[in-house]
Amino acid sequence: MSTRRPTVLAILVLTAGTGIMAQVPPLPLPDQTVPMLQEIVATQAFEERVNQYVALHRILEGPLPPLRPKTLSPAAVGWSS
Repeated sequence: MSTRRPTVLAILVLTAGTGIMAQVPPLPLPDQTVPMLQEIVATQAFEERVNQYVALHRILEGPLPPLRPKTLSPAAVGWSS
């Protein structure tokens, strides 16, 4: 009979604690919209700069003749075998 009373008391304490915790509302989630908007703006600005670079590269590369590989012999380069 002496072990029954502490066991019942422990069960009551444990179940009372879970009932109280179930009634506590969860914490509100932090506002994530501001960092996401900053990331979207930064990505758009980066893409715009890349597009400007590509346009400039095409303008400067346009009048240049295409590169043609030249076949050189090792003797013409200065290599001796």
